[in-house]
Amino acid sequence: MNGIDLASFLDHSVLRPDTRLHDIDTACDAALLYRFRGVVVPSGAVHHAKRRLMNTGIKVVATVAFPHGNQAPDVKANEAMRAAALGADEIDYVISIGAALDDDLKYLREEALAIIRQTRGKIVKAILEVGYLGEKQRFESARALAATGIPYVKTCTGFGPGGARAEDVALLCQAVNGKALVKASGGIRTREQVLEMLQAGAAVVGTSHSAEICAGT
Repeated sequence: MNGIDLASFLDHSVLRPDTRLHDIDTACDAALLYRFRGVVVPSGAVHHAKRRLMNTGIKVVATVAFPHGNQAPDVKANEAMRAAALGADEIDYVISIGAALDDDLKYLREEALAIIRQTRGKIVKAILEVGYLGEKQRFESARALAATGIPYVKTCTGFGPGGARAEDVALLCQAVNGKALVKASGGIRTREQVLEMLQAGAAVVGTSHSAEICAGT
């Protein structure tokens, strides 16, 4: 599978703290050229990205509670609702990492349900930020989230410790047991890494290096 063949699996992220509108435009141009699955933008840039990608089939993915995830559930749900109203096709939100560390699965489920309710059918992905969690916490958190009906669990933001690993993807796939899909993201820069994540069971791969991967550079 070459770089172009991988494009439909890639969510191209443009999430640096210093991201400007011309960076969003550049990302959208690359998405249109290579036909990425989606473009992941800060929630404040959703309207701009949607205008660029309207009726192209390329998804606008908004990040919520990014990158730390320590906002209250109702704040996350309101941010997600606003992003959806402005045209986001999907929401990638960061879970409460503290709740996961405390094994408070009830909190994680209620948080997920609050966001799902406010986004009314949009695809929602829960980012676990696995670098902070032990193996059991990763497994139990993913399993609890899948039980809410959330469509995806996701490995990392790319701003936390470590990055996505194939073994994390495989563990999350085992935890959700077919009830959700897995998105791999965080530190993925090469075609070989993308293939490794897909082979481990990821359905989608997030990276800020999508253009280089597809161009073979």
